[in-house]
Amino acid sequence: MLDGERRDSQLRQYSELTFINNTQESYTNAPAKRKFRPKSATTATPYSASVFEETDGIYINNAIESLGTVIGRTARNLTVTDRKSRYFHAFGMNGVIDLSDNSTDTQLSNFNQDFQAKIKQQLPAPTFSQTNSIASQLEEIQNTLHGSRDDKCYLKKYIENINQAKTIEKYNTTKRLYIFVLELLLYDGYIFDEDEAEKFSEHDYQVKVWGQLMETVFRGSGVILHWSDRVSANCKRAGQRMKMDLRVIANTLTKQDVQADTGAGELSKKVEKSKLYRDKLKSVLSSKLNLNQRLDESPFSKINAKTIFVPFVIIMGLEAIVYTLNMASNGFVLPNKNYETKTTKR
Repeated sequence: MLDGERRDSQLRQYSELTFINNTQESYTNAPAKRKFRPKSATTATPYSASVFEETDGIYINNAIESLGTVIGRTARNLTVTDRKSRYFHAFGMNGVIDLSDNSTDTQLSNFNQDFQAKIKQQLPAPTFSQTNSIASQLEEIQNTLHGSRDDKCYLKKYIENINQAKTIEKYNTTKRLYIFVLELLLYDGYIFDEDEAEKFSEHDYQVKVWGQLMETVFRGSGVILHWSDRVSANCKRAGQRMKMDLRVIANTLTKQDVQADTGAGELSKKVEKSKLYRDKLKSVLSSKLNLNQRLDESPFSKINAKTIFVPFVIIMGLEAIVYTLNMASNGFVLPNKNYETKTTKR
């Protein structure tokens, strides 16, 4: 009974976030206010669902109703049974469409394949350059060596050669990342042992692996990482208590003593479907609040709203997925999968 009450409470919390991104009144070509706002997370009545209308302005195949209207109406008719259905329910209620999820029973499942393709064509995922000449240089070193991750002599030689390599990075970030992972393999191989991993907590992964990797990535950038279940100022101002495992804060953007959250992250000890949807839901809604802050504080941002991307990361054991969130249209946001790490035996 207590578990059921807790689930209902969480569902109400996320549904009450509905239209937290409704700050577009001051934007260029701002839409009218939405015509309907639900009061609870219960399944919508036929009347409330039928009168709901979104103002996103995205029409596929000259449809009478906008994409946001269809997505929002579907969410209001959705019965929440697990974390995945709660995820898509909350997204539909909050003007979010997830095109990065290719599983069954998603927001696109009610559309045929042709319609889905046209939605993705009209809302293309952004592309970011992942070319790193220094990484390519370091991988060339690997190609000159012969060995495996279980060969300690090979690992030591690889580390030695990387240390000697001349790079143009100011803080040698890429070199430090490579060396850190190689030293984990050399000195702390148990981290990669599946049997040992069963004994790990998410805090183990944070301290032993991801904390050091992430701190290295942002070294010298002026960005501060805050770890361990913290509530952002944006969430507090919105009356929410979403605790994030990681907050990425840019002090240069902080105004009036309100910290500028520019990214977020959630961490778990293993890959698990239910936990993935829970963590991603929190991360997207938190990132949506972070996006609001950027748009509210900068006139330039309001004019160029679609070009602003708020990153967040979902970490599961030794695997991670990097997403960005951006505004696809007025009040309609889109999470995009940009990069994914995979553990291998190599």
